[in-house]
Amino acid sequence: MEQATPERGTKPGSKSPGGCLFAIGAFIALGAIGFVSTALFEPERQGKANECIGPSDASPAYANSCDHTVNFQYCLYSNAGADKDLCRDVSLEPGEGVTSLQTDLAQLGGLFRISLMACEAPFVPGQYEYWNTKRMTPGCVKPGDPFAGPHISRQQSTPAPDTDLPDDF
Repeated sequence: MEQATPERGTKPGSKSPGGCLFAIGAFIALGAIGFVSTALFEPERQGKANECIGPSDASPAYANSCDHTVNFQYCLYSNAGADKDLCRDVSLEPGEGVTSLQTDLAQLGGLFRISLMACEAPFVPGQYEYWNTKRMTPGCVKPGDPFAGPHISRQQSTPAPDTDLPDDF
């Protein structure tokens, strides 16, 4: 009776490395299935095009560097208060930039911060409800979506006074 000799470089009784490769292959396959199903059922979720927008100090400002049309939204938050905040939606052809930025900055009363988002046409910047947390998240949506368009949200620095505090507090 002849004894089986283990392969060179393996310990006797050890399993083959195929189990590890199966787990890696399954992980990659599940990621691919998720990507394809999102592309089929919610293509706007993959419509972000922030990498197409150039810098603000270039001429023209925030120029579209991609070969397709981009729907771009910029929101300016003012130092003067929330009532001066503004958002603009602009459709940018390849090579085209924002022309109204300097005018908007001049009427702002001091820039607190800026928020930018770009989406590949036909999708537009807006908000959608994230399925996991049920919170509204900035993203690309279909043009007829009720949550499409400018959305200003600023955290209030001081909470509203609460008059329902107990007397012994």
